[in-house]
Amino acid sequence: MALIVLDATEGLTEQDQKVAGIVERYAKGAIFLLNKWDIVQEPEITYKRLISDLERKMWFLNYAPVITTSGIEKKRITKIFPVIDEIISERKKRITTAEMNRLIRDITSGAPLPLFKGKQVKIFYMTQIKTEPPAFVIFSNYPEGIKGPYVRHIEKCLRDRFSFRGTPVRIYKKLKT
Repeated sequence: MALIVLDATEGLTEQDQKVAGIVERYAKGAIFLLNKWDIVQEPEITYKRLISDLERKMWFLNYAPVITTSGIEKKRITKIFPVIDEIISERKKRITTAEMNRLIRDITSGAPLPLFKGKQVKIFYMTQIKTEPPAFVIFSNYPEGIKGPYVRHIEKCLRDRFSFRGTPVRIYKKLKT
């Protein structure tokens, strides 16, 4: 679990991005803390700008919640602990294969899979292989035909249905033999 503390008065720095990259690489749960919120001049404008910067520069941690805090005034510090507990719970969440298959059926009925070398890609099923962080395997006739954008679409649908707030999700592809 990582609390990524950002100086709200300074904005995102290159060092913040490096730290966030390490958190993502090691598949840790994450929360962004916008600290020094007590001295921010225009809170609404600053919040919108920082959220926009986070979405643009730290898109790879788009699952991490954001909390504004003040270390000096001890504001909203206690709000961090319930979120940590939630993220720990989300990391341990297990989804049944039946639920995963319903999700895959819903996804493929709305957004058909692309062709791969002129042949139709099929997803036979998807199953969870581990927790902490949650990891899933898609079994397909042409796993190499399921490209990055489609995997990200599956992850988005997975998060929409099952949340996984604050934790990374890993999705692998495998040939069904």
